[in-house]
Amino acid sequence: MAGLLAGWLRLWTAAILRDAARRPRLADPTDHDAAHADGLYLIPDQAPPTLAGRWSERARQAGAGLPPAGPGDPAELERDTDLAALGLGVLLLDTLTEAMDHMPTLDEEAFWAQVQTAATSEDAPRQEALRAAADLLRQAREALYPSQLTLLELTLLADLPPADWRPGPLPANLLLSGSLLERWATDRPEQFALVHQELVQQRLEIVAGPWDDRDDLLAPLVLQEENLRRGLASYRRHLGHDPFVYGQVAAGLGPQTPQQLLAEEVRHALLTPLGPGGLPPFRGAVLEWPARDGQSITAHVRPWHGRELPTALFNLPCQLHETIMQDFAAVHGLVGPMSPGPT
Repeated sequence: MAGLLAGWLRLWTAAILRDAARRPRLADPTDHDAAHADGLYLIPDQAPPTLAGRWSERARQAGAGLPPAGPGDPAELERDTDLAALGLGVLLLDTLTEAMDHMPTLDEEAFWAQVQTAATSEDAPRQEALRAAADLLRQAREALYPSQLTLLELTLLADLPPADWRPGPLPANLLLSGSLLERWATDRPEQFALVHQELVQQRLEIVAGPWDDRDDLLAPLVLQEENLRRGLASYRRHLGHDPFVYGQVAAGLGPQTPQQLLAEEVRHALLTPLGPGGLPPFRGAVLEWPARDGQSITAHVRPWHGRELPTALFNLPCQLHETIMQDFAAVHGLVGPMSPGPT
């Protein structure tokens, strides 16, 4: 899988695109039993089992180009990351179109013209062509599925972030326990001050958790309530306001949870357990979870998917197709641990 993705991205470099007659495509080997003399074929290190024996040798004899498998020149890939982003976008669009059994919606001629302009230009003309190509991908996606697609990303903190961690350029959601929040504010005050700045600028959201993120389902209610209250108190003490969303990794949410959260003035929760355990499938992204006094909290109930690359990219079209076809609102959630450096 990683080899296939690396090979695909290697095709989306300026050196290859500027001399190509049409955009790269992911193809079944059975559709290319005879290689074209003017074709360029990139085969992953682990060749697919449907590839005929000695196919590469026969393709070279026919005059086709077969660059070696692998990620290619790092400097070239770094220079052409924007072209690679278009390549990922069109790969996702093609796969989603096939999964939905839909006619292609991308204006191939216009898209390829913009890609070639970007591959042969520099500075402002290149950026303008990249934006135009990306806009064509957006239009094709909207023609395929005109409603909104919502992407949620959640970062789990099981321990303090690295000492050199700084907030990244994109908005982020962090889920951590109250005890870890306490340690972060006490042991890393300068780093935690950056967290405050990101919260004020609405570029960061902290999902409040219990004091100790543990499986509380079989614990006495008094211990469950104390664990929840201590966690939320830590949030208020160090962030200066009431938490907006509550969540936890361990399976500890039960019938009493809405009443407990309402008592703490919290009206939103991540209901889907991120650890062992599960829920029945829901068709909506959120539901109103009633408490015994007639009030309710709004709970997010869609499943979360791992964001590890390259698995997340290859699973994304299938998962998007599933939520588009089965749910009232298309929502896709990605979850994973904090990575070193900016998040």
